[in-house]
Amino acid sequence: MISKAPALPLYVKDLQADETWKLMSAEERGVYISTLIHQWNEGSIPADLVLLAEVLDLKLSEVRRAWPTISKKFRPLRRHPDRLINRKLDGIRLAQKRQRLKQVESGRRGAEVVWEKRRQAKQLDGNPIGDAKGSPCLAFAFANNRDNSSSLRSEELSLSFDHFWSAYPRKVGKQKCLRWWKSHKPDATLLQKMLAALEQQTRSRQWQDPQYIPHPYTWLNQGRWEDEPIGMPTPIGPEYTPDPERLAHLKEIERQAREGRQQ
Repeated sequence: MISKAPALPLYVKDLQADETWKLMSAEERGVYISTLIHQWNEGSIPADLVLLAEVLDLKLSEVRRAWPTISKKFRPLRRHPDRLINRKLDGIRLAQKRQRLKQVESGRRGAEVVWEKRRQAKQLDGNPIGDAKGSPCLAFAFANNRDNSSSLRSEELSLSFDHFWSAYPRKVGKQKCLRWWKSHKPDATLLQKMLAALEQQTRSRQWQDPQYIPHPYTWLNQGRWEDEPIGMPTPIGPEYTPDPERLAHLKEIERQAREGRQQ
């Protein structure tokens, strides 16, 4: 099975040719590399410098001194401006995932070809197709096909989880959420439903205060994508238009009540 990329790729020649990198101080370079490492692991970095210093385990003064220079290397996420990414690094991460998926799929197809050829071949010793004793190569091909399919599904789940994690505004408990994701295996339809719900909920008045945004694991475990939108403007349709006669009647009652109080 193909494992996830274990290391952050740093292209030395690209760094040496980069003008911003050349002008960085040693401290700025250290903070910059730390932010890249955090993005590689988490998918993005917080835009708030206090939180950034906390997650990088650096002094706030160090981050503030370096930020005017290294901030040129990051852009806000479209849906979540409170999170930043280095676009080049994000592109490399996604390209590596796609390549791993391609390799796993290629292995799966190769195993299927072997299986089909062996299935059609006559067994000289009379053992049934797939019997490990009579056809060890065939048994291996079947096991390889199963392992590659499992690996492919795992990579697909990792990619879909990345979409969810990028969209969720509160970044806590990532590994716990990832275990939930791999256990429940949400399909593409459910993922789209989750993302649509998040798009609505992040615009709600309640979620404007970070303390009222539920932890992502709680959101997943409680199926909060099924929640009805709250704190959103309610569209007014024709069915809500007051009846003119009833409105005139109510105004008349109000007028009579005012005259009664004046007497």
